[in-house]
Amino acid sequence: MTGSYPQTKTMKSTTHLRIPPRGDQIFHSMFEMLQIRPITPSKTVPIHQKPDKVRYIPQWQLHRWLVFYGCVIFAAHHLYAWWVGRNLTPLSAFLYYSAAHSLVSLHGLRILCRLGHTLGYLESWKRPRDDVPVNQVNRIMLSLISMYFVRPILPFYFTYHPYQLPLPSISWWRLFPAIGTYSLVLDFWFYWYHRAMHEVRFLRRYHRAHHASHHPSTLLLVSFDAEEGLFNIVVIPLLTWLSLRAVGWSLGFYEWWVCNGYVAFSEFGGHGGLRVYAPAPSPFNPVLQGLGAELIMEDHDVHHRLGWGRSSGNYGKLTRVWDCVFGTCLERIECVEGNIDFDDPVALPIF
Repeated sequence: MTGSYPQTKTMKSTTHLRIPPRGDQIFHSMFEMLQIRPITPSKTVPIHQKPDKVRYIPQWQLHRWLVFYGCVIFAAHHLYAWWVGRNLTPLSAFLYYSAAHSLVSLHGLRILCRLGHTLGYLESWKRPRDDVPVNQVNRIMLSLISMYFVRPILPFYFTYHPYQLPLPSISWWRLFPAIGTYSLVLDFWFYWYHRAMHEVRFLRRYHRAHHASHHPSTLLLVSFDAEEGLFNIVVIPLLTWLSLRAVGWSLGFYEWWVCNGYVAFSEFGGHGGLRVYAPAPSPFNPVLQGLGAELIMEDHDVHHRLGWGRSSGNYGKLTRVWDCVFGTCLERIECVEGNIDFDDPVALPIF
């Protein structure tokens, strides 16, 4: 590191996956091909001490990244409809938007891994980030597929209309308020579900697999049992959509899809463990930051370090609003006031 930062050590990855069983080689080959491990073999990662300054990513760069890829995907849809003279059929639209979401998310995962080799990881003076265990690769890959192709099923069924194209059908004046509101409502349901998974004895066993890692990397977001996956991927988004509809805020498919992109970005980022101050993107963040209710990577990282027991906190995954309201916020360690270097921003690459 240079400039005002103290000289930091680096570590080189020595992690290598063992040879998988013969029947598992397809998923393992896909996993290695995607290059989304937290530490790439042969590359170095800086090791920071706790008092070292923490860099930051400006909010506008996170919005730029999400808006850019959203516009590309919507524009490609319009181009197809113009070229063939008809809109996508329901099945084609479902496959297109699910595949587009998966490709953009995987690209984002690779960018987070690249940034890890530049910025380093939280609590790196103690230990490196946890890699994906060899016996978990199959489950991780299947969970990724279900997240991209199962989560959209119910919202798509309720909201997609083949006579609507994205750009003219989106209520642009309410899109950004909808993103922030959707995140708050979804986080309310997730907060209580997540807190119950820690505090209700018979539910804790379903959350144990997710907490096998105390220093998770991005892909370990989807390390969960089937029961937990059902709530994460289907029940919580459905409750959010129904809650908004109940108060007269009915999201169309394309608006929901944008909101889901913001949620997915925050989910993966929250498990990235990067040593950077980058609040989960939300149009409401100026207010949230003023209240100390913005969510950063360290918040969920601290949650994971405490394991799957009852003595935990930071249950939200998009904001800290409900943790603040119900008194379950945990103290930050490295990203504390006065330790963020706002004079040295980090550029979030689009490509």
